[in-house]
Amino acid sequence: MQTYNFPIIDDAEGHREEMIKTFGENIKNLRLRKKMTQEQVAEMSSINPKYLGEIERGEKCPTVVVVYKISKALNVSICEILSIDNCPHISADQIRKVERLFSGKDKKDIHKAIRILEVFFFE
Repeated sequence: MQTYNFPIIDDAEGHREEMIKTFGENIKNLRLRKKMTQEQVAEMSSINPKYLGEIERGEKCPTVVVVYKISKALNVSICEILSIDNCPHISADQIRKVERLFSGKDKKDIHKAIRILEVFFFE
């Protein structure tokens, strides 16, 4: 399970590293604004602190489940982690569309959708 639905663009693979790096920087900035350590966020997210560091440095691309856990630990929305201002490949309208698609769906359907996104964007 991977991150949010990045739009299909002609040069998506060319932007993959940039998107992952921006994503990690956003997590780090949110964590620092909350005055939390990597260890605190990692513990609250049930992930290894080393893994969180790799995410923040843009070395790893977490699953959507991990993103969800981190957003809950930081008490922010996934949209805040994606930060439209810092990631020009995602528009506010696209994020709203994705949120509407997931709204009211049961976990089984969400996991299926996430798996489909993984195949297209991260495998």
